[in-house]
Amino acid sequence: MCLINPVSSQELALVLTVLYFSKAFYHFAIWFNVFKQETSLSSTDKGLLWGVLVLATILWPIAVPISYLEKRSLGQQPF
Repeated sequence: MCLINPVSSQELALVLTVLYFSKAFYHFAIWFNVFKQETSLSSTDKGLLWGVLVLATILWPIAVPISYLEKRSLGQQPF
């Protein structure tokens, strides 16, 4: 007799998606705090850093799965 109900694939996908985006937000918050504390940057450098921060945040959900699939298809060690 099973006391735990099996989890549907939709529920599992939802949980994994929430965990994935919470990790992305966590890393964004860390880098944002580091960026805020930096005082020795010129305005050009700050503009470039903002661009990198925004671009990395936008591309995070695309780059990580592609990297994982590529690593998996090449038969390398798992993450």
